[in-house]
Amino acid sequence: MSLQITLLVALTIGAVWKTVDLVRSAGDRLLRLLVACLWLLALGHALSLTVVTKALDAATTLGVSKVAYNALVMSGLFALVSFFVYATRGDGPAARRRFRIDGVLLAATLLAMLVLMIVTPAALRGHTLSTPNITEAPIAWFYLVGNVYFVYAYLVSGLWALRYSVPASRSLTVALWIITLGLAGLTFTSVNRAIWVLIRYNGGPPLKGLNAINWPISNASFVLVTLGMCLPAVVQLIGAVRSWLLHRRLYRELDPLWSALHRAFPELELERPENGRFRFGRTHRGFYRRLIECRDGLVRLSPYIAIAAKGEDVSRCTPAELAGYIRFALTLKPGEEDPGNALNAVSVAIPEGSDMNSDVRGLVAVSNALVESRA
Repeated sequence: MSLQITLLVALTIGAVWKTVDLVRSAGDRLLRLLVACLWLLALGHALSLTVVTKALDAATTLGVSKVAYNALVMSGLFALVSFFVYATRGDGPAARRRFRIDGVLLAATLLAMLVLMIVTPAALRGHTLSTPNITEAPIAWFYLVGNVYFVYAYLVSGLWALRYSVPASRSLTVALWIITLGLAGLTFTSVNRAIWVLIRYNGGPPLKGLNAINWPISNASFVLVTLGMCLPAVVQLIGAVRSWLLHRRLYRELDPLWSALHRAFPELELERPENGRFRFGRTHRGFYRRLIECRDGLVRLSPYIAIAAKGEDVSRCTPAELAGYIRFALTLKPGEEDPGNALNAVSVAIPEGSDMNSDVRGLVAVSNALVESRA
């Protein structure tokens, strides 16, 4: 029970996380398939809980929960197979043809299982693999048909996962190998279950040893598949948190430079944070806003920085030197500038590289130097 709940929680978290991504990218076919897979498997695991199974059967009729569980899980596996097919082959005729074939196969399997459940005597529809009535043809074939589809879905998903490679994403590559390993284990257990049913159906003894092996392997395999499917979302979450923490730190480190320039040019502020507070949801926008305002402020102050430098090249001076010029320039700037006597801007604090990170490092260094020069 605890393992089922753990898997259910993990699948639900993954499904919610990717659903949020899907809202932002509604046209992404692969993301739609992945979200469908996660939600269907999560609902299937929820339905496998004894309390849910009993409640559904009590509200409907015996056997409905078993058919519904298989329909959800098989549909989730169909979505998983389709995800890998489209991810590997692209949205071409071959992928669409494979999608239709797999859809027909799923529909035929579910129809066959539904018919087999209907022709099973009402009193026996609550059967399990261990039920003595496994020798009844409808019951035996219900499990055989289901396990044949499971073998196909697990095996094909694993093979497509091996073909799908993303060189630029190490975490996704690791996730695919974890999923493949879990699918291989589930394929093995599904074959074993089919063998179990065939032996019992033909009057053979129940192989308790086979069932004892199957149970832990099946649980471990489900854990691996769930872990692999949730790993990209976890890595994405960790990356988002790290990005938030970095931008929060840089925002604060830019504060000395921003405050000095803001006092000189308050009109350059793009947007005042609500209640003056730096909130979690505003972190990234606040950081980029502050970065732009610092750069704009330096451009406006640059004529006075050039005067303060007395002919020195302020485009390549050290952060400490530039901090000193900024302090002097702030004293030179008049309270109200004469629009008719505007000074020409000069290049200040040129980044060492052409990327934004270089610009951020340079401005942060100047901001820190302002604090040190104040001490």
